[in-house]
Amino acid sequence: MTATILMGFMFLVVKSIEYTTEISHGFTFSKNLFWSFYFLMTGLHASHVIAGMIAMFIVMRGAAKGKNLHRVEMVGLYWHFVDLVWIFLFPLLYIAK
Repeated sequence: MTATILMGFMFLVVKSIEYTTEISHGFTFSKNLFWSFYFLMTGLHASHVIAGMIAMFIVMRGAAKGKNLHRVEMVGLYWHFVDLVWIFLFPLLYIAK
């Protein structure tokens, strides 16, 4: 779970670098419909990644104490749902471009 949380941080770092680069090139939320959709969807995805990382950390602490072990599966299902959405969202963004 620690590795997953670290990879979540890596995703957020990469998105931050991408956002900085895109905005510096003039691609902003108000540029056109594509960039509005891109920033909205990737920002929404990032917020769900952050929520998943927080939930995973809380569950990981409980699981280390042997408490509420069923929550490990629940947070895993949430994480994979967020993952699955990204698998469909990522190609959609580049098809729309």
